[in-house]
Amino acid sequence: MPDKTKSNEAILRWIVYDRGAKTLAFHRDAPQYERYSGVSDAIIQKVAARRESLQGLAATGCTHTLVAEKKGE
Repeated sequence: MPDKTKSNEAILRWIVYDRGAKTLAFHRDAPQYERYSGVSDAIIQKVAARRESLQGLAATGCTHTLVAEKKGE
């Protein structure tokens, strides 16, 4: 159940990890989604062990990109 104390922009709509392409993408209620490049299983485990947010991936050297949402997504 969504947390009513958080705005809709804070709620994750989907998250996709592509191990082969080493990317992690996630979408909130916004006209774009965020993608991190250079992600690996070890990096995800490191960020999770520190209990950091997804934005903690940037601190590990992953590259952050905002990608415009295509109509129909």
